[in-house]
Amino acid sequence: TYIRGLKPTKSIINPPYETNNSFRFTQQALEYLEPNGRLIIIMPTPTLTQNERSGAVKKLLKTAQLDFVIRMPDDLFSEQGRTVQTSVFGFTKTPHRQGKKVLFYSLEDDGLVSVQHKGKLDRHNKWPAIEQQVLDAVINRTVLAGVSEMRDIFRPDGSVCSVGLPPKMQSVHGHALVRIGDLFDVAKGTLASEKAVSSGRYDFITAADEWKKHNAFEYDCEALVYAVAASGSLGRCHYVNGKFTASNLCLVLTPKKNGAMPVNLVFYQNYFAAARPKIVSALAEGTSKKTISAPRFLDYLIEYVPLQEQIGFSSRLDFLARVMKRLEGKIQKEKSRHQQLFHCLQCAPEDP
Repeated sequence: TYIRGLKPTKSIINPPYETNNSFRFTQQALEYLEPNGRLIIIMPTPTLTQNERSGAVKKLLKTAQLDFVIRMPDDLFSEQGRTVQTSVFGFTKTPHRQGKKVLFYSLEDDGLVSVQHKGKLDRHNKWPAIEQQVLDAVINRTVLAGVSEMRDIFRPDGSVCSVGLPPKMQSVHGHALVRIGDLFDVAKGTLASEKAVSSGRYDFITAADEWKKHNAFEYDCEALVYAVAASGSLGRCHYVNGKFTASNLCLVLTPKKNGAMPVNLVFYQNYFAAARPKIVSALAEGTSKKTISAPRFLDYLIEYVPLQEQIGFSSRLDFLARVMKRLEGKIQKEKSRHQQLFHCLQCAPEDP
């Protein structure tokens, strides 16, 4: 064909996003490129993940190496009034060998501001420094804490994990990294949020910050309820102890029975809260409505902290909470006293 006759060595594409066109454009562009040619393509973040089960991604990686993935800001693109989460993918036309790591970079803020009728502008001159940091990371494969990291995309069994596998090593705190599924049994909540009963007796835990009520319960235990299918609340984690039911937008996590790694649920509720941005960034899929799949959540690696450390942390947290409550009570009393004094001053008779 004409394009192949030009013997292209570089290709930059912003393809249409609907009906898996992005992946087809990727395949076509790599087919046209000369050996060791480079492709940079921006497409919906979950594009590769959505083509894993069919084997299409594994086949693609036999001819192309995935060099980097830059996750773009959430508000970069909109399609038919919906926000589309996108990433920039960089490929080289050479087989991707197992053990070859991929740079994953999270560009949460590009420094640009939206201006009506003018699009996004660099009003505060932030982009040059941000651009340089991105280029340095891509070219030099620079690891930046909380921003970029090198990940394998092949599992030990040879299957593909397009979002990358967390490093299989100890955490920065010296604790072992284990699968969430090794610590918790997980069940899906069953009740739709609109089924709440305001006069109900039992807690109804949804993805929202505030709990609701229902007139029946499914669980009578200590558990964590983790939001996996509500974009604005994705990754929110509630601790509950007693009779409750859970929303179908959430997973219910209970400690493994007779597990070798016992857990304190108060500790891990706080752990999930602190790790929420990182977990959501790594696992969320979808374009306008992002979700976290249960299998990928169970495979995610987190720190296992020895039980006594968990208990010690939870005790200190409980102590701080009680101190804060007492301080808030004192502050409220002082506010009331000042209001009373002010009222008295206003009501005092003027001097004749």
